[in-house]
Amino acid sequence: KLNENSYTYICVGKDPRNHGTRLVDALCRGIESVVGVRALYTGLSSTPAMFEFCRSGRCDGSIMVTASHLPEDRNGFKFFTKEEGLSKQDIDTLAEEATNFAKEWYDIGLVPPTSGDGAVSCHSLVRI
Repeated sequence: KLNENSYTYICVGKDPRNHGTRLVDALCRGIESVVGVRALYTGLSSTPAMFEFCRSGRCDGSIMVTASHLPEDRNGFKFFTKEEGLSKQDIDTLAEEATNFAKEWYDIGLVPPTSGDGAVSCHSLVRI
C-alpha cells in the first residue's frame, strides 16, 4: 500500500490492440471487486511506463495488457511491482491460485462451466 490509510492501487494500461480494451475492462472489474483495492486505468501505455508508475510510487502494482512480440490476434499480461516484474515462478503461483479460486467459484455457481452452452472459450494456446 502507498500508505496504511489508503487503498492498494493497481495501474492498468494497454497497447493499441483493439481487443485489449475488453481485457482491461474485465481486469479492472476484477481488481475493483477486491475490498481495499482500486484500479487506475492509464489508457494507451508502454511496458516501461507501467513499471515506472510502480517504481516512482504512483501505484502499488501495475499490469500491462500487451503481447508486443506475438501476432495481432493475441494478447497477454505483464505484471510489475515496485521492485521488478513478476518472475516465471510468481506467474506459475498466480495461475495456480487463480485456478483454485475458479474451481471453488464454479462449485458454488459463480463461474460458468468450461464446456457446453454456457462455457467460457479459451484459445488452445493458453497454457497454465
